[in-house]
This record gives sequence, structure tokens and C-alpha cells, in this order.
Amino acid sequence: KRPVARDDAIALRDIMHLGLSFDHRIFDGAVADGFLTRIRQKLESAPGGAAAPNDF
Repeated sequence: KRPVARDDAIALRDIMHLGLSFDHRIFDGAVADGFLTRIRQKLESAPGGAAAPNDF
């Protein structure tokens, strides 16, 4: 758990680090960034903090 600022308050939250490896010859970095951003949004907005498998 790490301290996180949310809604003008500091709270201890579970943190998960995401990483992604991809071939720059096939994917542009912006595409990969968009993919990780979408995963983050789904995980953060899921009830109970867990996304359903079909959310991706």
C-alpha cells in the first residue's frame, strides 16, 4: 500500500505497477501508451477494484 492523493484527501491504496514490452517496428509508442491507459481506467473504475475479463 502507498499513500495516494484522491478527492483532496490522502489515503493508503493498493498499487499495481504495469509494464509493457512491444516491438517499435510494429507499434508506435502512442498506441502502446493508449493501451496501458485503457487498462488503468478499467481497473480503477471497476467495482471492488477488479475488472471483468470482457472489459478489455
